[in-house]
Formats: sequence, C-alpha cells, structure tokens
Amino acid sequence: MSHQIEIHQCTPLKRDSLVGRIYKARYFPNYSFLEAELGGNLSFIWRSFFESQKLIKDGSRRRIGHGSSTEVLNTPWLLSEANPCVVSTHPALTNCRVSQLMKPDSRQLDMEIIDDLFDSRDVELIKQVPLSVNLGDDTWFGNKDPTGFFTVKSSYKHLQLANGSWNSSMEDDVWKVLWKIKAPPKVLHFSWKALSGCLPTRTQLHSRHVLVDLHCVLCNYGEESIFHVLVQCSFAHSCWIRSALGVGHSTTTNFFDWFMEVLAVGNMGLVEETVMIG
Repeated sequence: MSHQIEIHQCTPLKRDSLVGRIYKARYFPNYSFLEAELGGNLSFIWRSFFESQKLIKDGSRRRIGHGSSTEVLNTPWLLSEANPCVVSTHPALTNCRVSQLMKPDSRQLDMEIIDDLFDSRDVELIKQVPLSVNLGDDTWFGNKDPTGFFTVKSSYKHLQLANGSWNSSMEDDVWKVLWKIKAPPKVLHFSWKALSGCLPTRTQLHSRHVLVDLHCVLCNYGEESIFHVLVQCSFAHSCWIRSALGVGHSTTTNFFDWFMEVLAVGNMGLVEETVMIG
C-alpha cells in the first residue's frame, strides 16, 4: 500500500481502472464516491471501500482554479475545519458551479451575487477562498498533511484523534522505540499491527461484521482478542515462561497499554524480546 497518494477522484479505486469503472457503474453511477450511498446487495469489498468514505471526506478539500468543475453545494471547498461545505439553501445554488460566482472573464468573486445567495457564515468563508490565475483545473488535495497529499500517517493520526486515542507518548515513545528495534521487517510490521489494533483476531473480524466464533482456538477459554492471544492465553503464557522473560502482573486488558507499561519501567531488553517473540 502506498504511503502517499495524490487525490484525484476522491475514491480508493483508480477511476480509469477496470475495477474502478465496474464499481462506479454498480454502486454510484451518477455521483462521485463522496456522494455514494451504501446501497443494497452488497459485496464485502464494496462495504470495505465504503468504510473509507468518511475518512476521505474529512481529509479532502477542493482547490479552486477556473471553478467550472466544482459544484457549490455538497463539495468541501471552503476553508473551514468544522464544515467545509456551503450550508446556504438558496434555490439558485442547485447545480450551480463555483465559476458562476465569479465575474465574467475574471478570477474575482462577484460579491453582489454572493451577498444575495449566501448567508453571513458562507459569505465570510467564500471571501477567504484563494483564487489563483496560475491554476487551471480545479483539483483535490489532502488537508491533513502539509504536503497536500493523502498520507497514511496523517490519516491514521486523524482517526486516532477522532477516537480520542492519540497522545504524545503514542507518537514519541512507542513508535520511535519500535522502529529502532533490531528485528526483521516482517516482525516489526507484525508488532505494529498488534499495537495498532489491526491484527485479524476473531474479535477484530467480528467487529468488521465477519461471523466467527469468538473463543480462542488455542485455549478454548476467553475471546480471541489481540491482548488475549499474545499475553493472556495459556499457550502464550507458556511461551513467555519458556522464554525466561515472563509477562509480569498487569491490570490492563489492552495490548497497547500493556506495551506502554513495559516501556514505563524502562525495560528495553524486554521490549526487544517481546517484539522478537511476537
């Protein structure tokens, strides 16, 4: 998976690819991906793509050039984190393009039209939209990263902030320590997935609407969560004992929090062994 993606059509599918054309024809033939609805008779792949819609909406903005390819309504083109879309409801705005808000043969806003059609909130935001004579077509850009690209790092941070799970120690302590550990890349990647909560354990699959038995197949006791299968499970526990490291005593039920406790006691050797064994 690419770590940096330029946003063209605001969709996880390449718009000109065969797969992209098939999914557009099947699920959103008359709209963009941002306006698509989940629909019925769903495939698992389409449901997975659709899960990314809100993330792309939150992280995408429209940069205005000539304005003729950007609809005034339902498009994130205003400079507002809270809501980058127009909220005014004047009937004349239906199917209206941003270019129609400009003076003829000019890259300047027609303030008489804007004052007539928009409420005060939108008027102030529209005045702040930069209009460059050097930019041709309207383009998409990512607003969560200073490069203007859609990046995995900025998107992941946005999701963690939205979930209330992002803090400085997460970024500065855990990841810096993890990527400096001398271990094979596949081991580090496995550890990153465990700490990020994206290992496909049974509880994770169940949260993605996959119907599976939640019981751990190794001990047949308890639900197969990431923390259970790596720390709590009797099989995992025996592996820790045989490694002569032990797992210590902890009241946490979350693998990330457990890992943080290991860091807190300053046991770098245990951290490295944890990653290697994992």
